Amino acid sequence: MQEFYNIATTGVPTGGSYHFSLELNPTNSIKIDYTTTVSISRPITDEGILTFGQWLSCEKWEKFQDAKSSNEKATIFQEALLHNYKACFPEKSTKRFSSDREYIAQEVKKMLMEKRWLFRHGNTQQANRLKNKLRKVTRKHANKYVERKVNHLFESKPSQWYNRIKRMTGKVEKGVDFGIDEDDVVTANSLNKHLGNIVQSLPPLLSVGIPTPPPESFDFPLISESQVFFKLKRLKRTSITPVDIPVDLIKAFPDYLSGPLSLLFNQVTKTGEYPSIWKNGFITPIPKKDAPNDFSGVRPITMTPIFSKVYESFVAAWLKDRILDKIDPRQFGNMPNTSTSHYLVSIIDSILQKLDEPDSWINLIAIDLRKAFDLICHNILVKRKNFLD
Repeated sequence: MQEFYNIATTGVPTGGSYHFSLELNPTNSIKIDYTTTVSISRPITDEGILTFGQWLSCEKWEKFQDAKSSNEKATIFQEALLHNYKACFPEKSTKRFSSDREYIAQEVKKMLMEKRWLFRHGNTQQANRLKNKLRKVTRKHANKYVERKVNHLFESKPSQWYNRIKRMTGKVEKGVDFGIDEDDVVTANSLNKHLGNIVQSLPPLLSVGIPTPPPESFDFPLISESQVFFKLKRLKRTSITPVDIPVDLIKAFPDYLSGPLSLLFNQVTKTGEYPSIWKNGFITPIPKKDAPNDFSGVRPITMTPIFSKVYESFVAAWLKDRILDKIDPRQFGNMPNTSTSHYLVSIIDSILQKLDEPDSWINLIAIDLRKAFDLICHNILVKRKNFLD
């Protein structure tokens, strides 16, 4: 106590009490260190949507059509969309404090600053009126935030719902600290090197020695504008890469984007040349446990450009038509309409059937392969071309 408080002093009785009061004063004034972050965003406004739509409706895509290679077409298409997106939706910076709740909007922050200014200058009556108004506005924003981002998670994704509630109530989340006394750029480069080393043991994908016919010899179906239109219209809202435009914009103008995209998709299929801009992956490290202290404690989540994933969905559908009937029916991973729950039901059923037999017993061995997905040798998959015959 002596480290934190001065010597107690006796005061006069308070209220209706006959006892003296005891006053304790801290040795040092408590100073709360609020960290400030400035976030940059591009709000989707009605005016911006109108301007972006006018540009798309007038765009003839002449440079895009004149480009010879798929790589050029994809680069021209992505850069044109990104340039006009930035022109129609200017950046807006927002300053937030570590003590701010997620539902605190700029409107609320402006009212808070005005209320403090009024109290500081003695306008108590006006400040109290603003205080009551501020309470209603804050409650309105909190309710909207819960309806928009929290309620549906309770049943669909309980863990995310719990994390949202923690953030709303001001629980500070632990950051990722790898114990490296370096700046963020050096740490990111070290993490990239670590993740890259995982697959360095695999041989590169070889075209020599693999009897693969040229793409022209395959009878791939053509991708129509209507197919691309419905793919774009049904896109789910997701995180985007720095070379993408927001999903909401893509879903707002699928009729203007499906034409050039169908041309690009068909050229990629015909030539076998995959655009370089679609090969870039943007990695977000997700902690496997609370506060990992080294790179092995994170799981890399890689995001690729949206149009790359749209094209891959067509290729995946073609492959499924060829190989689904040749895959072991006891495989549940990466199969449509199946999950780990189906696998658990299957293995429990097998165990119970075996135990029903007299004098039977079971040994169960579970094997967990380290980095199994990252260490798949693609040369083996390509060489097994007879699997698709």
